[in-house]
Amino acid sequence: MSLTSTQNAPTAELVTPHFILGGISFLIVAFILAVNPEMVMGHFFNAKLLATTHLLVLGFVTMICIGALYQLIPVILEVKLFSEKLGWLTLVTFSSGIAFLVYAFWNLNFSLIFHIAAGLIFVGISIFKVNILLTVTNKTQNTIEKKFILTAIGWLFVTVIAGIIFGINLSTSFLSISHIELLKLHAHIGIFGWFIQLIMGVGSKLFPMFLLSYEVNKNLLKTAYYSINLGLLIAIMSLLFTNNNSFMLALILVLIALVIFLRFIFQTYRKRAKKNLDIAMKKSILAVSFIAIPFFIFMTVLVSSDSEFTINLSVLYGFSLLIGVISMLILGLTYKTLPFIIWLKEYKNIIGKQKTPLPKDLYSAKIQSGQLISFILGFWIIIVGVFLFKILIVQIGAFLLLIASLLYSSNILKIVTHKAKIL
Repeated sequence: MSLTSTQNAPTAELVTPHFILGGISFLIVAFILAVNPEMVMGHFFNAKLLATTHLLVLGFVTMICIGALYQLIPVILEVKLFSEKLGWLTLVTFSSGIAFLVYAFWNLNFSLIFHIAAGLIFVGISIFKVNILLTVTNKTQNTIEKKFILTAIGWLFVTVIAGIIFGINLSTSFLSISHIELLKLHAHIGIFGWFIQLIMGVGSKLFPMFLLSYEVNKNLLKTAYYSINLGLLIAIMSLLFTNNNSFMLALILVLIALVIFLRFIFQTYRKRAKKNLDIAMKKSILAVSFIAIPFFIFMTVLVSSDSEFTINLSVLYGFSLLIGVISMLILGLTYKTLPFIIWLKEYKNIIGKQKTPLPKDLYSAKIQSGQLISFILGFWIIIVGVFLFKILIVQIGAFLLLIASLLYSSNILKIVTHKAKIL
């Protein structure tokens, strides 16, 4: 990151709690999976899996994405965050809403508790959206990164609304569409509209920056932007009106966007000036390459005629996307943002005047390596366990993910408690 870009960065006190809460959420998710491995062996529409999945996607992934965006927007869009007070208000309402929501799903309580959760999350995301829109109001340069990020935040808002409608429909059934179709709609808007599109926007800026690749052509990313958003819109219409032909068109458009982005990442990697990559970058590039796994599983689901096998594959599809791709990218992003945030806070007054540690010195590389190994092993063992329908294999993989989450949390604690040391 460029130091000149961080002049507009918010205080570390706003950003850091998002990573701490995210780390705690990831630890809880891994623990729940380790003691309840059977929840990924049945239908995806079950209380424990719904609760745990929402804790993962909201408490871990989205929480860290929001915190990271507060820090990355000054770098990507070169503009100061409109209001840190609104950032704090988002944190309080959003995190409170997540707690209520997980409780509601775990107990299948879609009355008052769910309505409180839905209201808090809606308010939190609304404030976040307004804060970002007001932040970029005076930013005239309309880059592809800006388009991806703002559109992703728009899809996040739509995802929340779809989730609220889904929850209310469970208790009142005011819509004719089935609960399963609503859940699919809600999940895919969140994954491809919010997470994947945000990855494209942030990645198109940060991958060239961290790999020192300055001659990469971004023109095709415009095609990816329109392709994925058109695909999402068509997919929504096809799910609402059960039109299989239009759904296949939507799938092709989304796949085109992903192929273009993967090609961009490959070119960035090939043209990099930085030949020796740290673990965080290796993890991020590996996560991007893993996106082929859920698409292979998804295509298998489409051609399979075995209903029980299809249910297993559906769980694997969501697991491979959320854990193998998105969560692994978040784990890599943490080591590229949080150490720098704390380092800047502790050393900004003496940078260039005295010798200081580097951001990478704020955490343990050995712990990070152990985290990567246990995470990848756990991920693949769970994939095998679910595929073979062997609960013991799933539990072994889940305990490895738990070890990875413990190592990750210990490194976060080491980073956020770091105090200035003059060398």
